[in-house]
Amino acid sequence: MSKKDSTVAAVRAPKHVRLRMAALERTSPQRAAAVGEVMWFQVPDPPKERKLGKYTPSGGEPFFLLSGDAEITGYTFGPEHAPVALLVHGWGGYWQLLQAHIGTLLERGYRVVAFDAPSHGHSTHGAEGFGMASVEEMADAVNAVLDEMGEPALVLAHGRGAMAVLRARRARRMPGAFVLFAPEVSIEPALHWFAKVTGMGPRTRELFLQRAQRRLGSDLAEFDLRRDVQRMAQAGWIPPMLVVHDEDDPHNPLEQSRELHESWHGSELMVTANQGHRKVIWHDAVVERVAAFVAGLPPARPAVRRMPG
Repeated sequence: MSKKDSTVAAVRAPKHVRLRMAALERTSPQRAAAVGEVMWFQVPDPPKERKLGKYTPSGGEPFFLLSGDAEITGYTFGPEHAPVALLVHGWGGYWQLLQAHIGTLLERGYRVVAFDAPSHGHSTHGAEGFGMASVEEMADAVNAVLDEMGEPALVLAHGRGAMAVLRARRARRMPGAFVLFAPEVSIEPALHWFAKVTGMGPRTRELFLQRAQRRLGSDLAEFDLRRDVQRMAQAGWIPPMLVVHDEDDPHNPLEQSRELHESWHGSELMVTANQGHRKVIWHDAVVERVAAFVAGLPPARPAVRRMPG
């Protein structure tokens, strides 16, 4: 068994889920696909308030705004008219997961803007329903935050949050630089991974992919960061990017970040070990590398807000 296969096996869904999928594959794959759809769009429960409070830095100013049907909760740090550094968490995350970089960003003169996506952290659910969300809702929340706070000079994003940011930038001027932690580069492999770890059979898997595509509202191939890189290249400008990925990430394979790095001209790649999908964000060596990357960027301009209408 390869290392990649053993990693997938290590994150198998609970036995009762896999048994249910196996039984429904034989009796009603349509029902199994519907169950899988709910599980895919369902957001894991947020951590307890005590844990969130422990990792919430002091000195932040809370803000609240609407993104569709969701009330978005977030914090800002630093002077109001400074260049914006936007923090975007990944699936099942919360903004505090990126808090290890706030000090560096403030020292470099940025205003840090961080928020919880719909159905994540302290934000309420949107149109997907209670406890549910999608990458499209996450992208809409990015746009809502930037409409209020101004265009960012820098974005730090994790996991599926990276995909949400790149989808959001299709409709607007976007950052002068990116730092992406364990990005989900393409959603289709993630769906196949999910089908495998939950024990879906072949008929269930095919129906599940169809349902997911209908709900996302776009061809699955459109959810690929490499397509966004192509769009930026065609527009004549690709911003600096540092991608950080752990070789032991059980969710997003390192190979995809290598491919993203190769397609993103002038980008930097940092590979770590034994940090997994989340710990890589605040690993000491990563914090230092991000600080060096940010220090090497050209001076950023203050944020410019979109004018109404």
